[in-house]
Amino acid sequence: MTWFNQMPLLEHIYLSSNDLTDLLYDTFNHLSHLRNLDVARNSLRTIELWTVQIEDTVNYQFNRIDRFSNKYNVDLSQIQSETIPEFYTYGNLRIQFDDTIFAMYNRCAEVHNSGNRPILTLSVLLIIEDTNDEQPFYQSCSCDQYYFYRTAFAIREYLNNSSFDHWICPGHSIPFIQHCNNRSSANFIDVLPRLCKIDESEPGEIPVFVSEPQFVSILKSYVLLKNMFVSDDHTFNWVNDTNYNNYDR
Repeated sequence: MTWFNQMPLLEHIYLSSNDLTDLLYDTFNHLSHLRNLDVARNSLRTIELWTVQIEDTVNYQFNRIDRFSNKYNVDLSQIQSETIPEFYTYGNLRIQFDDTIFAMYNRCAEVHNSGNRPILTLSVLLIIEDTNDEQPFYQSCSCDQYYFYRTAFAIREYLNNSSFDHWICPGHSIPFIQHCNNRSSANFIDVLPRLCKIDESEPGEIPVFVSEPQFVSILKSYVLLKNMFVSDDHTFNWVNDTNYNNYDR
């Protein structure tokens, strides 16, 4: 889809029901005006958080997503946006994550409440809240989410959610932060990519990048794609006729 580079004013891209298995970063990273990306009802397995740079909405509904990843070594340390897109993730599996997500995207400063708005923390909260019916973090009560919970608690004024104030692990009578002895149990050494350290005493070197990924084409088959157009309102539609009519927006 390198032709997207020839359409820098695109604002809306609709790629639902096309059997996508990946979102290639180089395909989208030149689209500075992109406001809406719809990749619902595909075969995606991970959420790539470079999509936080999209302005309005990102629709991941009805994929098979169960984790976050950073396959393309995208560094989000300089993201300073005052807005976060609305993520739609309903219909996915429960998304697993831990504190390594900060190192994965070079957002370790969020844990120390330093720098700009905590874009990554807020984005992940929005994603898992839309995916899960239960309250945030009520997944495993594992201390490998300690930094994430602590960061969310520090910014709870953004969240309009009082569930953080007295959150206690099931089977325990003490708050989560005390339960974890003020430290994370996440494995930072093996995370890929690893672009920063939350604690400088952590072993291992940084940065450590993911090897150049070898992925199949973003589209399963060009034959299935019957209708492609860019409209006057800077909208790109790539429609798989065999499935598109079954998709309720």
